[in-house]
Amino acid sequence: MSTGADSGDKATLAYLDAGASSGSDALNRFRTIFQTLDLDSGTLARPHDASITPRLPNDADDGVASVTALPRLAEAGQDGGPPELAIAHTIGEGGMGIVRSARQLSLGREVAVKTLKSSGEDPDAALKLLREALVTGSLEHPNIIPVHALGQDADGGPMMTMKRVEGDAWSAVLADDAHPLRRGDAREPLVWHLDVLIQVCNAVHFAHSRHILHRDLKPDNVMIGRFGEVYVLDWGVAVCLEDDGSGSLPLAADVCSMAGTPAYMAPEMVADDGKALSPQTDVYLLGALLHEVLTGEPPHRGDSLFNVLFAAFRSPAKVYEESVPPELVRICSRAMAREPGERFTDVEEMRQALVSYLEHRASTRISDEAETQLAELLSLLDTGIGQAEDNDATVGAASRRELAAAAHDLYLQCAEGFRMATRAWPDNPAARIGLQRATTAMIELQIELGEERAATMLLAELNERPEALVARVAELSERRQQEQVEVQQLRAMSRAMDVRVGASTRTLIALALGAVWTVLPLMTSAATRWADYAVTHNDQLLSSLLFGVMAAWLTWYFREELAESRVNRQVVRSIWVAVAASLSLRLASGLAELPIALTMSMNMILFGAIVAMMAATIDMRLIWSALAYFAAGGLGAHMPDWYLEFAAAGNLVALSMVALVWTPHDHSCVLSGDEVEKAVDRLMLATRGAVGEDGDTAPT
Repeated sequence: MSTGADSGDKATLAYLDAGASSGSDALNRFRTIFQTLDLDSGTLARPHDASITPRLPNDADDGVASVTALPRLAEAGQDGGPPELAIAHTIGEGGMGIVRSARQLSLGREVAVKTLKSSGEDPDAALKLLREALVTGSLEHPNIIPVHALGQDADGGPMMTMKRVEGDAWSAVLADDAHPLRRGDAREPLVWHLDVLIQVCNAVHFAHSRHILHRDLKPDNVMIGRFGEVYVLDWGVAVCLEDDGSGSLPLAADVCSMAGTPAYMAPEMVADDGKALSPQTDVYLLGALLHEVLTGEPPHRGDSLFNVLFAAFRSPAKVYEESVPPELVRICSRAMAREPGERFTDVEEMRQALVSYLEHRASTRISDEAETQLAELLSLLDTGIGQAEDNDATVGAASRRELAAAAHDLYLQCAEGFRMATRAWPDNPAARIGLQRATTAMIELQIELGEERAATMLLAELNERPEALVARVAELSERRQQEQVEVQQLRAMSRAMDVRVGASTRTLIALALGAVWTVLPLMTSAATRWADYAVTHNDQLLSSLLFGVMAAWLTWYFREELAESRVNRQVVRSIWVAVAASLSLRLASGLAELPIALTMSMNMILFGAIVAMMAATIDMRLIWSALAYFAAGGLGAHMPDWYLEFAAAGNLVALSMVALVWTPHDHSCVLSGDEVEKAVDRLMLATRGAVGEDGDTAPT
């Protein structure tokens, strides 16, 4: 490109000599670019948030109507025709133009009039204003200031009349949360400013549809009206991406000098190559606006224009405070990517991302609150389990119970928060990840506590199930199944040894046998004493057979009850042992022709021995029945004349005591089946660390 005036070259070289001296490759490349920029001393001294306007090429006025061809817009108080405008006070002024309030007399409305400054410092000022008017006038959009007319002022300079907007620049509202334009608006400041940015996106997207780039988007160039209107202003450095043949609009390909605002510039804007400009350039500038909304400052800062432009040239990824919503960080980072190809494909895609954020804001806030509760849960689990393990067994169990209860409450809170956030926004990544982390942490806690059922139920809720976690839950489930088998076996054993099972049946059998074998000897005794009846060995053998038949009928009749427990089966076997032993004894006594009294006494001692064995193996309280049989046998042998009476007494006392022992009531001296089961349950829970001093299990 052509170099600037001598004064500009000297100012630039002096500026570089005073600039940074680092020898990095990026800085060296930028120093080369900076030397090619056509910057004079005035530009170097301008504020970094002020716009830089380009120098127009010599043939820039080709195809653009001259000012002399424009109609004259007569002002009130001037000669030459009926007045059209009544100029009032000055609204604002820039580098080359001045904007004043006016009244359009023909329509009786307030307008804004932009003309050139009288100083005429910029020889291209008239052409620049003409082009700004042509660009702005070609863009009829609700978020772009309408141009009403373009003509000459009294001095023959260009005059542009526009819609008058009562309001303030967006930059003023960004700097003051209590700005009058925001009074009465219940929206949060962030939401308010994002709505403004979305409307700016609408205007820029429309301009892009007409192949026009703004190139100077910044808060100062956005006007906020008194009734919430948003207008994108200052299209003076806008360029057209496609040649429409009219030559009225500047082409990006013809750009030969830097333009825009350094504090907001995209990397490709620092150089003077117009071919590098694209819609992604304005996307970057929109990202710079979002950056200022989030941080309160423009993206590029420095103590000199050189350093500010170098920051724009490098455009490193920005780091934001944790309070900035992550979704907005992603939007801003993508819009301000250094490489244009990494930015949003167009402004509409960025606008949709901002709209989506506002729609998802409620979901995001809920998930953020749930994240706080998740952090508490993870902290509790990290510290709580270690403390519980360091304590002794009793205190450790209580600590684990308290830990499980507290963790359970926190999990319910954060999990419900994440679910609510997901219902409001199904694709909320933070909510999905947070729920996964919370559920995984609770599964690991349940594994630590040995709660297989709770761990399995929680695992089923995970959308993504880590293989290692699945394996741990499966291992716990297998261990619990094995424990359940062992518990069932212990419970079966406890029931088998429970003397209360079938106690009523055994009592009934004992009373029946006691009644028969008390009455029968007494009847026989009466017959021998009063009817001269002589008892024979055959009578004794017959009574043993009667005992066997009665025992057979009773065991068959009560077979279901007697088969319920091992104790009952042992009792039945003992009865049949007694039947067999009695038959054998009496048969042998008959063959040996032993005295009947001796045989009966020996039978009593035999019954005593069998009951004593039952006492040793089934219920020690039966020993009193055994002693009754031993006493009856001894007394019968010692006083054979009364052996039948002693036999009746022995049967009555022994079997009555059996019935008394097995009558259903509190067996205080025996560990019952229920007590055994409770002991088993407590043992299993205690080994899993989930039982406290009072026996309550931990919540799951």
